[in-house]
Amino acid sequence: MAVSNTPNTSKRVDPRRRHGARYRARLRAVEVLYEAELRDVDPVGIADDRRALAQANVEGISSIAPYGKEIVTGVAEELDRIDELIAAHLSSNWELDRISAVDRAVLRVAIWELVFNPEVPKETAITDAVELASELSQEDSPKYINAMLDRLASRIEDVRAESDTTADEDEQPDAEQPEAEQPEAEPSEAVAAASDLAFEPSEAEQTLGVDEPEAVEAPSEQPELSQDAEDAAGASQEQQ
Repeated sequence: MAVSNTPNTSKRVDPRRRHGARYRARLRAVEVLYEAELRDVDPVGIADDRRALAQANVEGISSIAPYGKEIVTGVAEELDRIDELIAAHLSSNWELDRISAVDRAVLRVAIWELVFNPEVPKETAITDAVELASELSQEDSPKYINAMLDRLASRIEDVRAESDTTADEDEQPDAEQPEAEQPEAEPSEAVAAASDLAFEPSEAEQTLGVDEPEAVEAPSEQPELSQDAEDAAGASQEQQ
């Protein structure tokens, strides 16, 4: 059976008459995610553009509510994990890349709420997803979407714990490698030799006694007399 990627608008009923603001936010999120996948662009950018155009009163453009923007942002951030969960909980008759783009958008919204926004009751997330599939997709889509989400919800606590563990591992920085201890530098042979010379005098220094001052002769008690003085002294003694 051929699967259509175009939302079925013929069955669509104005959601404002049947559902509350949260349902309308989910509907707008599905539309944005669907468009982003077909155009291969960032869904958050589409949501921002829609809000800006709606504020500028551009005809035919409706805004997206804050909760709808929150869903789109959350799905974009957790897309890989969400798609893993879709693939893991589909029955053997269904594969992620073979289901319609509309169904993928519906499932991504529902699984983000089930796993990453526990404030939303499980029953509400599943019921609104089935309702969205009934309005936007093929006749057999609500049935298998309901069955798949029920299987996921039955083990939701384990799924949330696994998702938290995966997120922690992704955010954990790489452990820094301890720096290798540097060995103490040994003095070179030249330095060691210089150290030895600094403390031991050479043989020449020991022989010459350079460290000892030269001895000075003490002056004699009687100064030597000159020859003239001696002759004068002798003459004086003879006269006496």
